[in-house]
Amino acid sequence: METLAARIIDYGALNELFHEIEQISDEHEKEIRNQLVDEVMDKMMEYDIHCRQYEYEKLWDKWKVRGLIRTACQKEEVSRLWDELFLSAVTKEAKARSKMYNEQFRWHIFSFELLEAMSKNEADKTFEAMRKNLLFVFFQYGENAYQIENADFLSAEDLRLWKEYSTLEESDIYIFDPAAQWTYVLTHEEACGPYFYQTKEDDEQS
Repeated sequence: METLAARIIDYGALNELFHEIEQISDEHEKEIRNQLVDEVMDKMMEYDIHCRQYEYEKLWDKWKVRGLIRTACQKEEVSRLWDELFLSAVTKEAKARSKMYNEQFRWHIFSFELLEAMSKNEADKTFEAMRKNLLFVFFQYGENAYQIENADFLSAEDLRLWKEYSTLEESDIYIFDPAAQWTYVLTHEEACGPYFYQTKEDDEQS
């Protein structure tokens, strides 16, 4: 979702404005103008947050009609389960061998190929082919986590919309089935993911 600032601001002109303000010798006046510009930017951000929240709730209203049931969970418990199933599969030695790997995001185990995961269209198609009765969802930095029932009605496109209307803290989305031991991950990086990884083959799930 394009931000209001991106839609209406000429950033070259904005930089010129900041430069003009810096040239003001009256420090008190300079402070006032900077504060006013900050307030304008804050209001635009407030507008964006409001619109995202509105569209997010509209999404869930549509999904409820399809039969999806969302129940809030404790993020700590859900993320720990994901770590046990997937992150623990990567040894310290494997991490050490990867010169670029870092632990900023859990999905780096896939982007740096410490675990061999499907990506892009292949990941989408595999996710949609899986039987999805009960799934868990959490975010890298967001505080929320959910249990999703009747998740067969949830598509890859649905999840992209979820990501689009989420806050920045919820733009890295981890979806997984602990019973079938697979995960589907959307990242905030357009060039990375989505990823699909399964710890074991289970023909009954596909």
